Amino acid sequence: MQVNIKELFKALQRERGIAPEVLHEALEAAMESAYKKTANARENAKAQLDVELGSLKILDIRTAVEGEIEDPLTQIPLSEAQQHDPEIQAGQEIAIDVTPPASEMGRLAAQMAKQVLNQRLREADRKIVMDQFKGKEGETIIGTVGRLEGRNIIVSFGKAEGIVPGSEQVPGEHYRVGDRIKVFLIEVRETTRGMQLLCSRAHPGLVRELFELEIPEIMDSTVTIEAIAREAGYRTKIAVRSRDASVDPVGACVGARGGRIQGIVSELKNEKIDIIRWSEDPATFISNSLSPAKVITVQVNSLERTARVIVPDAMLSLAIGREGQNVRLAARLTGFKIDIKSELQQRELTSLQLSDAMDTISRPPTAMEQAFDAAFGRHGVSEEVETVGDVEAIETADSENGGLLESAEGLADQSIEPTDAVEPEVEVTEAFESTPTESEETLVEAEEVAEPRISKSEPQALSEPQISKSEPPALSEPQALEAE
Repeated sequence: MQVNIKELFKALQRERGIAPEVLHEALEAAMESAYKKTANARENAKAQLDVELGSLKILDIRTAVEGEIEDPLTQIPLSEAQQHDPEIQAGQEIAIDVTPPASEMGRLAAQMAKQVLNQRLREADRKIVMDQFKGKEGETIIGTVGRLEGRNIIVSFGKAEGIVPGSEQVPGEHYRVGDRIKVFLIEVRETTRGMQLLCSRAHPGLVRELFELEIPEIMDSTVTIEAIAREAGYRTKIAVRSRDASVDPVGACVGARGGRIQGIVSELKNEKIDIIRWSEDPATFISNSLSPAKVITVQVNSLERTARVIVPDAMLSLAIGREGQNVRLAARLTGFKIDIKSELQQRELTSLQLSDAMDTISRPPTAMEQAFDAAFGRHGVSEEVETVGDVEAIETADSENGGLLESAEGLADQSIEPTDAVEPEVEVTEAFESTPTESEETLVEAEEVAEPRISKSEPQALSEPQISKSEPPALSEPQALEAE
């Protein structure tokens, strides 16, 4: 089929900006689809486009087989193949030109070719848009308001369209079709309706991008943006720091007579911008973030990420801001939960805490304390209580709520009999003093072990005196008679 393919190819490439190889593939796919809608079409036919010659052919690819044919759709007898190419060998593929004449390409085949071509071109356009905008996520892009759909703004970026939802718009801003708009690209999405760019006018990244575009020191990283807190349409706080000691970060952002910051404020429709000097010290950073209010002291709890700020009485409303806006933005900027007190409120709070402490010291004793004092005195356990069992009874009585007084008084009434009494000594006249036997020594030691609480040792038991009762000497007979 001979058509003016060369001019068609160049026209499509010029209009769509599609790469030549992509357009070449799209035209071949469209021709194959059209051919398969004709009568007696080969299933394994392939389209072949030659741009330089301006020709588009349909080729039937088959394999030359010597002998029996197993698959007539993909195989051809060797003898028949040699009629088209005398040098073909068994097992080789041969391309047979089966291009139908233009008269046989009916209306249905033409529509199919058009649909396939348009689909391939749309896919190519989508890929171009994807490659163009995918790398621009997180950047500011400029477009034109194409149309308004309810609360959504549809922005045209040439081949692509973006959407600014109502939640990403700035309160008070109004646009008309054809207005130029600068938006922050949040995400590039692929939907069934094509590519969709999700854009925003309320994102803090928009402020960052505007500062980078307007201030050369931020562009070359001499001044860096550390944090941003924004309530779109009302106020923005931005913390900056300088890597060069000779460059003032706040002055570089403001510019001479406010010339640099004024362009950013105009782009944001006169939104207020506070430029804060960043500091590594949390107390200093929190104090700076509450600007324009002056701060007296800042007490920081780094573990709980909280801070108490004391400001002059006249500065309390300024530090808090309208509906708490100033302190709310400062908390977002620093990452600390901020509690603001005036000097008067702090003095009242200190006085109240001191009064509570004094009341605690001078308060009357509780029932438990009274019971303990009644039982054991102000200085602890009485001297009479010495055993471990009594101490355990005291601890039990002290931990109980009911019957405390009775338990304590019962312990006070208990008395322990002294165990160190010594029996009175008895004087015994001993004719002979004998040493105690081994059994008697063992008995004394056992008694001492059995009564360890007796501090005074008992006197050793005296052995009974052993009095020898010897018989009188024998008398002689004359003496006995004399005695009688």
